[in-house]
Amino acid sequence: MSNSLKANNISVGYGNGNILNDVSIHIPENKISVILGSNGSGKSTLLKTFCRLLTPNEGTITLNDTSLKCINSKKIAKTIGLLPQNLTAPEGIKVAELVSRGRYPHRKFLSPLSADDYKAINEAMCAMKITELADRSIDELSGGQRQRVFIALALAQETDILFLDEPTTYLDIAYQIEILDLLKELNQTKKTTIVMVLHDINLSSKYGDYIFAMKNGHLLKEGTPNEVITSENIKEIYGIESVVVSDPLSGSPFIIPASSHDTVQ
Repeated sequence: MSNSLKANNISVGYGNGNILNDVSIHIPENKISVILGSNGSGKSTLLKTFCRLLTPNEGTITLNDTSLKCINSKKIAKTIGLLPQNLTAPEGIKVAELVSRGRYPHRKFLSPLSADDYKAINEAMCAMKITELADRSIDELSGGQRQRVFIALALAQETDILFLDEPTTYLDIAYQIEILDLLKELNQTKKTTIVMVLHDINLSSKYGDYIFAMKNGHLLKEGTPNEVITSENIKEIYGIESVVVSDPLSGSPFIIPASSHDTVQ
């Protein structure tokens, strides 16, 4: 099922100042979108607002043309999932038990797990290739394994739209590729709409179908990787010189940043 999620001229902030200013975005359905931008550009604030953790001071977020503030919380939780930064788990909790907590929106108060719940939990663990870890304590796992468990927790929620805030941060390159490959597979097999905040421009270009570039709380650029990842745009977004070439493996734009010792031809 497709769901149309839009930000309509939103301004969002904490206290008296806005972090996002007059931002309008329509999330491409059934695609992988990546939000790029320097630190403090408003990327995480945008994700939290889409997930109703923050309320716009101006403008609205709509799901299928209905304002999020008018939709029941459990209904939103069945449609929109969020994997935030720096997740922690209760000490000693087993992997399967942690993943099962993603079923909360689908369960009645104090009701036991149903056959549908177990099916969703097993499918989420299979998708993230952690079935063999089901009875392991989360404390025993590597960083990459823990991240796969947390993504499985979000998948068990069975939402059509999944937001991930820097899902590859602090992981080495092998784990980054593993996580992003699994998310790509999820998008292709389940048609899940995925929106990620990433810092790595080249991985964003390689895995993203669509790019949103933020700067100082504004949406600066949007489009396909070929449209957004250009030397001119990188200069405008990040303030650095670069050369953009074609990735010999994927054909996606590949950025080579220039240092002060380089001469960009």
